[in-house]
Amino acid sequence: MSQDEIHAVATKTTPADVQVPNTMAGLITWAVGKFGGAAIIAIALSYGIIRVYTDMQVQTERQLADQKATNLQVMEMVRSQTLVQAELANALRDLAKQVEATSRH
Repeated sequence: MSQDEIHAVATKTTPADVQVPNTMAGLITWAVGKFGGAAIIAIALSYGIIRVYTDMQVQTERQLADQKATNLQVMEMVRSQTLVQAELANALRDLAKQVEATSRH
């Protein structure tokens, strides 16, 4: 909620003869008086926990995306290496046949 929204709620829920200043300090004082210190601390802690969890979730999603990209690169490298090894095996087989044919003459 914005400061103005909190001030509007404070003004509506406070007797008319009480002025609630539209400052952060005034609104915090109003909230502590209205809800009690423990409730304010619980709300602040909840907000902090939600922020930390959201940040961790975003970071985890980024790490997973990076890991996926890395895995795809590694798979492409393995595929390329497999093709090269197969071509090398064919070339060595052909060379062995040529050496064998040459040594028979």
